[in-house]
Amino acid sequence: MCRLYGHIATAPLAVAGMLRDDAHALVTQSCRDWRGETHRDGWGIGYFDGDQPRVIRRPTAASDDAEFRDAAGQIRSRTVIAHVRQASVGDLCVANSHPFTLGRWIFMHNGTVTGFENIRPGVVEETAPDLRHQVGGTTDSEQVFFWLLSRLRSRGESAEGPCRDLATVADEMAEAIRTLDARSAATGPNEPTRLNFVLTDGAVMVASRWKHSLFWTNRHGPLQADGAAGPVRGVAVASEAIGDPPWAEVPDGHILTVDADSVVRWLRI
Repeated sequence: MCRLYGHIATAPLAVAGMLRDDAHALVTQSCRDWRGETHRDGWGIGYFDGDQPRVIRRPTAASDDAEFRDAAGQIRSRTVIAHVRQASVGDLCVANSHPFTLGRWIFMHNGTVTGFENIRPGVVEETAPDLRHQVGGTTDSEQVFFWLLSRLRSRGESAEGPCRDLATVADEMAEAIRTLDARSAATGPNEPTRLNFVLTDGAVMVASRWKHSLFWTNRHGPLQADGAAGPVRGVAVASEAIGDPPWAEVPDGHILTVDADSVVRWLRI
């Protein structure tokens, strides 16, 4: 079901601790999460170099890949999201490794749309043709990303970003989650649909918790950041608590939004 980490802050922050070094860092979760499961079917890190998104993806186990450890040690950015994959839909390949990106948007998913093969045709049909052809892999997650971008476009947002109205993006994500969950339930699955999404344009972040674990920490304080004058404000989310910050659970069925000033707001799905 994958594991993820993401942060957004008012100045660039390192991620070596959260991804590689801290107690229960993401690389540790790739070997064994709280449930005793492994996530060895690929990894990816997305971050922003100024306004430009950069994504590194590999179809290998993060714990076995020196490139993951090197990237984790080198990346410093206001906005970083990272993912270790446990494949449920789609083969092991770069195209199926998270995160996915278009323009300024970067997206990752922790969970599975159960019964997706039955509902895929409708999702594809509702995806704008120009976006439909951007899909490079075979996962439920990537298809949902471009479907969500199509829905955002219909609400006046740009499918390539940046975000114009954070409340609109959060509201549309909530509606998309309700729609996917209802369609999945109609297929009579044995397992519930789990839809933990993280979507960011580098300036804002939207994260959902839907029937899966998700934690957050409000990282206000004198953090170490390149070029920062004074305290840095930051917010992080993770599938499982990492390191020393006092993590709290995101309530199930809620969306957390973080604006450009690292102010958190909540929306009930």
